Amino acid sequence: MAAPKKGRRSPASQGKPGRTLVLILIAMVALVGGMFYSGTLTPRLGIDLAGGTSFTLAAQNQPGKPNAINETNMNTAAGIMERRVNGLGVSEAEVQTQGSNHIIVNIPKGTDAKQARQQVGTTAQLGFRPVLTTTAGTKTPEPTTPPSAGGKGDKNDKG
Repeated sequence: MAAPKKGRRSPASQGKPGRTLVLILIAMVALVGGMFYSGTLTPRLGIDLAGGTSFTLAAQNQPGKPNAINETNMNTAAGIMERRVNGLGVSEAEVQTQGSNHIIVNIPKGTDAKQARQQVGTTAQLGFRPVLTTTAGTKTPEPTTPPSAGGKGDKNDKG
């Protein structure tokens, strides 16, 4: 005679759904109690629900460089804009590319939208200028080492 398998129920026997239901209810009561204990009864809304500023920037080719807009350059530009937005102290800002030549910037509510648009939308330019005059610098004297007193090989050394 074969021994019955332990741990397996026959399809005809019913489980105990009451235990699972009680555990779920305890978890829900604990979560609601934690919400009341923290004093925050409303959830923290993200940018999609709370509002904020969103603007789209379009890339344009420079004269003489007709193929400058590509995926690599767009991702680089989006990374630079994200660093600029984060430099304003904004949290949860989103900067993403869309299509082949658009970058969308979403900034949460509470941020100065005009300042953010100016900071993000301007093009950085690096300029060079000639150095017209130079000043003669003074040469620093090289350090001298003092002679050692009682070093090795000294005649008066006893030892």
